[in-house]
Amino acid sequence: MEKFLIIVVGETDKKFFENYYHHLFHENAPTGSIIHPGKDDETGGYTKLRKEDAINAMRQNTDAGGKNLVIFDADDNFDSRRKELLAIKDEFGVEFELFLLPNNKDAGELEDMLEQIINPNNQPVMDCWAGKTEEDTRWDDSYWPLDHFTANDPTWASRFHVWRMDWDNEFIRLYLDDELLNEIPLSKTINGKGGSPGINPFHRPFYLLINLALDTRVTSYDPAIFPIRYEIDYVRIYHRKQ
Repeated sequence: MEKFLIIVVGETDKKFFENYYHHLFHENAPTGSIIHPGKDDETGGYTKLRKEDAINAMRQNTDAGGKNLVIFDADDNFDSRRKELLAIKDEFGVEFELFLLPNNKDAGELEDMLEQIINPNNQPVMDCWAGKTEEDTRWDDSYWPLDHFTANDPTWASRFHVWRMDWDNEFIRLYLDDELLNEIPLSKTINGKGGSPGINPFHRPFYLLINLALDTRVTSYDPAIFPIRYEIDYVRIYHRKQ
């Protein structure tokens, strides 16, 4: 594997990517390959990329033939944050690829966002929004047992299928092979006191992440299910004309 250096904002982000690396490759990430600038409890957000330890680490990794990857939240403004971070390349003479999550004005850590998009139970089709407290998340769940799909086609699990989301101003509708699995009326997806009160998150810009994840609440998996392959033929995003 090519030598790499991943730089994130804080210790919690660092732990998340260390765990994710172990999940992907069944071994610990190389020592010093995933870092965050400054001390564990130090604040500063994106400005920490200017710290001496981050700059020196990127220079040393580049000199050794490695690649640098910076993964940060955009926080307040995606465009301005991207411009400010990329300017560090010229200012300090360093090279890095930038993966900037457009976490627009959302308080919270990178791993909080990632945990929200990981389907915790594999089978349900759902959407969620903030409730009355930070611990309260409202879920719109729709559970479908696997035998619903395999009853008429024993080879169902070995074939490609089309997952579709139709999203307009009034509803989000989720389909699998043109069968409606869940319908979420956006009239009820209003955040409570737990996050951006009064805001409807599904009337704001989104971005798409596709991943394969295992439920971290399960303490043991049958080794026979591994390795797991997640094969995607295509992704298409379109906007209907009004």
